[in-house]
Amino acid sequence: MSEFKDFYRQWKGAIRVTSSAEFTRSMYFEEERDRMGFDVLPKFMEEHGVEWAVLVAAIFERRSALAGRLDQFALAKFRMVFDRHMLNLSKAEFDDAYHASSDERALFLIHQKVPPVRICSALSAAKNASLDMIVENAKNGVGEAEIALMGALSTLFMMELNHVMRVYVYFARADRRDEALFDVIRQGDNGVRFDYKPPTENGQMSFPEVEKTGMMELF
Repeated sequence: MSEFKDFYRQWKGAIRVTSSAEFTRSMYFEEERDRMGFDVLPKFMEEHGVEWAVLVAAIFERRSALAGRLDQFALAKFRMVFDRHMLNLSKAEFDDAYHASSDERALFLIHQKVPPVRICSALSAAKNASLDMIVENAKNGVGEAEIALMGALSTLFMMELNHVMRVYVYFARADRRDEALFDVIRQGDNGVRFDYKPPTENGQMSFPEVEKTGMMELF
């Protein structure tokens, strides 16, 4: 995966967010209604965060076609990138670390020529599965807390979609190669490779929060 390492270094400056993390965050939380659910989100993450992250990762890999495109080595690299971002997303701070890991993930997808439509499909499916998860874990039926939590998670996915598409747009503006950027259809995309195994853990997340040991990068 040394090719992605070089690709990331080449493009990370050109696609970085140009406004402050605080300003970007404020666009989503202008009213009290926008902030509903974020007060109970930490409890949800403490109880179900790792399970949720694995669920999102598994759906994302299949719906974005990475399960059909990547061999085990490349998939292992993607999972380190994705797990790192899911940890930042679970904190819901939307800070510079969140933007950095979001950009890294988006550039990985661009490097693999994954088209925007597959990213939108993947995030939509992951959002729906997340809402189902809240319903399934509601101990006393779906009440105000669960509805608020659904709103918060929906906001998370809207922010995710925005940041991925921003990188795609910035990249398209900066890239001047006369060739097709993305492969919408590739043989095997709608299936999985014979050696594909879905994710079973998130190597970056643990609750209650404990310090994580370093992980060996595979590139």
